[in-house]
Amino acid sequence: QLIHCIGKMTLPTPPIAVLRSTRATRLGFEEPWNWDIARGALQGVGRNFAYIEVPDLLNGTADQFPVIIDDGTVLLTDEEIEGIQRYVRRGGTFVAQHHTGRHSSSQADSWPLARAWGLKVTPKWMTDESVHRWPLAKMTFSADQDLLPSLRGQAIEGSGVCVDYLAHEHSGGIGLTGSAASATPVAKWDDGSMAIAQVRAGRGRFILLGTPFYLRMKDVAGVWVNDERRNAWLDEFLGALGVPRDSWAQGVW
Repeated sequence: QLIHCIGKMTLPTPPIAVLRSTRATRLGFEEPWNWDIARGALQGVGRNFAYIEVPDLLNGTADQFPVIIDDGTVLLTDEEIEGIQRYVRRGGTFVAQHHTGRHSSSQADSWPLARAWGLKVTPKWMTDESVHRWPLAKMTFSADQDLLPSLRGQAIEGSGVCVDYLAHEHSGGIGLTGSAASATPVAKWDDGSMAIAQVRAGRGRFILLGTPFYLRMKDVAGVWVNDERRNAWLDEFLGALGVPRDSWAQGVW
């Protein structure tokens, strides 16, 4: 009753939604667990969030969130891809990972989501290794891109890495190609393919990450703790998407 009296029955809607597919986990895919930035990485850069499910892309629920970041929806139907496209055209920003929409409901490794945006996917094998034996590959950011202003014209070790509670390391990368009319490169791999592609449609934009470059995180007691430098890139990336910090406190979980 006290909560009701002071008018705090409903929390403000956060500007970020994390798309987490229980269908993917039910089918045995590990990606939703391994790349869920809502398990600590977002809190580490002071952002609040809400989880949404795949059906929310179809019923209009997703439209209330300016930014949606996928964590591991490796399988998407044609109807769900159309839902993502509608969301973008209406003004939303959808951030897809290197595995988002990799499979259709009838064919593995067909990359229907990228194809719907005029992009072709080529899996990328990364051969360099750091002192921690994480696979690395260089990506160079465009001089005129606005998603990471501090990295304009610079090259970084691009591959995203997560280390799960069993100390197993996970990474991955894809190269993207497409016409200039369909996508603009935010960053490129050494072979000239796009490492980050951005597609403008309607009032919104679709961003496909060839690798989650802003993550080098480890499961510590159930919380994904991100590398400090990568955290700064994640913070800057979210700021460029129009998502300000909710908090500057450290260690909030």
